[in-house]
Amino acid sequence: MVGSNPSGAAGVRTQVTCSKCGKETSVPFAPTPGRPVFCRECFAQRAPPAPRPQQGGGFREPSAFRAPPAANARQRMMAQGRKGHFMHDAKAILVRMEGGMDDQHIRAFLEGLFARGARQSTAEAQQFLDEKVADETITRDQRNALGQLVERYSFWR
Repeated sequence: MVGSNPSGAAGVRTQVTCSKCGKETSVPFAPTPGRPVFCRECFAQRAPPAPRPQQGGGFREPSAFRAPPAANARQRMMAQGRKGHFMHDAKAILVRMEGGMDDQHIRAFLEGLFARGARQSTAEAQQFLDEKVADETITRDQRNALGQLVERYSFWR
């Protein structure tokens, strides 16, 4: 490897030799000694596709590259950073569908749903939704739409 940018300054490229094919190329970083550096083509051949943003927010890895959950892991909803997005999407579901609860109770209901999904598990959030259908707080259609939203905002940890 031949380096012309030891400082790694932004906007400056470093000339290197690809560790796989031997082609001269440049990279936008200062290579770490002892670690392989690849040209664009060789890197593309070895790297799995990057996660893509989902509609409604968040990044999800393609399922083929997602690591299996640990034995004691629980599927939970996204933490506080995504709460605002979840609340907005969930309120839109409740408002556009007939039946269910009054507008003044929507926020408290969604806070309870998010808390169960984020702190305990998405299974707890789904159970909460089933209880609210049983006591007629929400309709079956609202429960199904909210259940799908809970799953969309979930991950294993």
